[in-house]
Amino acid sequence: MHRMGMSRPTDRELTRDVARQAIAHLAPDELTLFDAASDQYFNKPSRVHRGRAGLDEPLGFGIDQAAVLLTPLALAVATDVVNAARDELANGLVGWIRRRMISWFRRRGRKPRTAVQPLTADQAAYLRKVAAETATSLGLETPRATVLANAIVGALISSGFGDEHAGP
Repeated sequence: MHRMGMSRPTDRELTRDVARQAIAHLAPDELTLFDAASDQYFNKPSRVHRGRAGLDEPLGFGIDQAAVLLTPLALAVATDVVNAARDELANGLVGWIRRRMISWFRRRGRKPRTAVQPLTADQAAYLRKVAAETATSLGLETPRATVLANAIVGALISSGFGDEHAGP
């Protein structure tokens, strides 16, 4: 799995946006806690990735809830999905050609005329698999992991990933 590597500042922003959109859909009552939970996550992502034992501990900012918040899980899943999606773009010849064309057009002060293709169905299915595996490894039951995976990948696709996020 693609764990914890936030190599670009935009990765963190994209991860946060994707997770926030998923939480808005799946657990809107957690949105008031989202910024604090995401700050906590990005300060120490390994805490969530330790598995279920790490999830049973208090989050560290004064929240005392019997139920486990979905937000840290959504952030962990979004991290893996953003990293996997970036890997998919980086590994393909199309991604390389696209970056070269954009660079060429930028040097000449023009924008390319062709639109960037959205993720393919195979790429989206792969990202859903990555998301579901991450969610189940963190202790979510399969039905909830599948719902979270669909929400995360849907949020990534609706963010326009591939348009402005494919660059180095």
